[in-house]
Amino acid sequence: MIKNNNLSQYKMFRIAVPSYQRYEGLGKKTLSTLERHGFPKDIIDIFVANQDEYDKYFALYPDYNIVIGEKGIRQIREFIFLRHYNEGDYVVSIDDDIELFKMKNPREWEPSCFKNDELDLKKEIDLAFAECVKSGRHLWGIYPVDNHFFMKNSITYDYKFIIGHFFGCIVTKELCSHTPEIGARDDYERTIKHYLGDGGVVRLNYICAKTKYIAEGGIGIERKADETLKLLVDTYPGLVSIKQKKTGPNPLLTDKRVV
Repeated sequence: MIKNNNLSQYKMFRIAVPSYQRYEGLGKKTLSTLERHGFPKDIIDIFVANQDEYDKYFALYPDYNIVIGEKGIRQIREFIFLRHYNEGDYVVSIDDDIELFKMKNPREWEPSCFKNDELDLKKEIDLAFAECVKSGRHLWGIYPVDNHFFMKNSITYDYKFIIGHFFGCIVTKELCSHTPEIGARDDYERTIKHYLGDGGVVRLNYICAKTKYIAEGGIGIERKADETLKLLVDTYPGLVSIKQKKTGPNPLLTDKRVV
């Protein structure tokens, strides 16, 4: 855990949970995860696609604030940040299938790789927003993959990918819109736009989340499609390239622009 005592700029955040057709799964995963970390229900907003979805979610979670937004990952994100919340609001966005958060062991000489029981998630969120304020950034996130070999006990402020399954934002509406056709790559575009606007993003490289991108139902199901990759590269020349992996082509964020 990175220590920072300068939290005077902190203000209360809302937690936004976009969800689609994960009626019981939402409660078993993300909502249970948030409850374990001590987050009260009254700061959590569940965003659903339509009235039918609202009725089904409300029947299961009547104590939560449920909001009718729009269907689709890009559409619901834009509804959340452009229409529901206000400029300057502190918002934490979390997918509906987060099973747990993991923290890299800060004592690297010890045999255990993770120290999840030492993770104070609310404190880390407070810290992330404080680091945004201090550095002039508006977007923060966590390490994108669950792999302690690559994770570092560090906070970075430069051009690093902020994965969409868990991130925080001080809402700046001009940085929160997305190119419609990019759709499933909205987290890459969000990272790029905040890098261009702020000169970097804040990333806590010692925290990751256990989740699944593609499962029955869920907002993340659109990640199956890969037609958006070339458009992303063409839209932001010099800021993203294509890296071939065993699973197929993937975006790689690097600033290769000629100054």
